[in-house]
Amino acid sequence: MTSINLSDYEVHSAEYPVFSFRNILSPELFDDLNKEFPPMSSMSERRGELFAQCHSSDAKGQFHQFCTEFESIRALREMIDSEAFVFRLTKFLVSNRRSWGSYGSFLRLLVRTRLNRLTATVSLHCGVRGYGLTPHTDKADKFAALIIYLGSGDFNAVATGGTAFYTPTENHLAKRFLRRLTGMNQRGWRFVPFRFLPLVSVGLPRVYSKGESSDQGAKALMAEFHHAHKRFFVSEFVPNSGALFFKDQLTWHEVDLANFPPHELRRSILINLYCVPALPKRIFHRFRDAIRPSVP
Repeated sequence: MTSINLSDYEVHSAEYPVFSFRNILSPELFDDLNKEFPPMSSMSERRGELFAQCHSSDAKGQFHQFCTEFESIRALREMIDSEAFVFRLTKFLVSNRRSWGSYGSFLRLLVRTRLNRLTATVSLHCGVRGYGLTPHTDKADKFAALIIYLGSGDFNAVATGGTAFYTPTENHLAKRFLRRLTGMNQRGWRFVPFRFLPLVSVGLPRVYSKGESSDQGAKALMAEFHHAHKRFFVSEFVPNSGALFFKDQLTWHEVDLANFPPHELRRSILINLYCVPALPKRIFHRFRDAIRPSVP
């Protein structure tokens, strides 16, 4: 079975590390994916004319149709579905434990691998100039996200087609911002130390289109976010490269194709690992969600 290469990488450290990879797929699989990657027009899951995708998590969705049509996509799915892939990614985490500035943050990740079963999904993404995914931290049940870029030979596309990752300008500002967004500054939650808060999923309103840019509340929230956070790494849209991070409270990242070349297509593959909790933990989560304040 085709394997993924996790040995050729760099570490970009901040409040949490991001790992960037070169030659992440075998040359054969990458070349085949580059040739067989479905065109944007063939993907039914669309967001206007700027973005399209398909997911393996949809049992009856288009992704599985592509698997029957294209051998490279089927090989990709089989690789992600294998226990060996999950094992290699968790082994990679352990071998890079010194990349975390906070050993407590690393331990929380490690404990999640012991208390949950990890499952992997894969999705194909296409975006064009004008698409934007504003800063967000990803779903609470996500464990890790690996982005693989099909890339471009255009210098401007390489420079503007990646993913931007953020870290706090000051920890107390970033923590206060997240607490307010999630309602964790209310009732008894405000007394819970930040490191003991349940993992949450938050994101900022989009302000890329003309209609959304007139929303003053969204613009004010974006300004507050940028006061509390700063970019520390922007991956490049290089062919057969990748970026990996492990989900935590402050794993803010974004995609902004406002300056992406108009003649280019941003094609990427997103591999997500999710935590599937055991029954007692699912019961606890339902109880916790029942008492958690609603997000304003």
